[in-house]
Amino acid sequence: MTSPENEKWTAALNAELESIYSNKTWVHSSLPEIRKAIPFKVVSKRKLDDGGRVARYKAWIAAQGYYQEYGVNYDEILHWWYPMRLS
Repeated sequence: MTSPENEKWTAALNAELESIYSNKTWVHSSLPEIRKAIPFKVVSKRKLDDGGRVARYKAWIAAQGYYQEYGVNYDEILHWWYPMRLS
């Protein structure tokens, strides 16, 4: 990122990843050859206080569920994993 707010966005993403790790939401596993991973994207938003000033930066990871097919992988959560270095 080249934004002047780069450090704040990075901290927000790191907080989200730490939460995922500590809650054991994701488990790293191998994907079977016959399956395709469901991709995800990082969503970010500035949370504002009552005065309209930025109170905090929020980032979360959202699975792109429209890749799921009923009866095939509808009840499963399969994703590709990109190892990120937490700084």
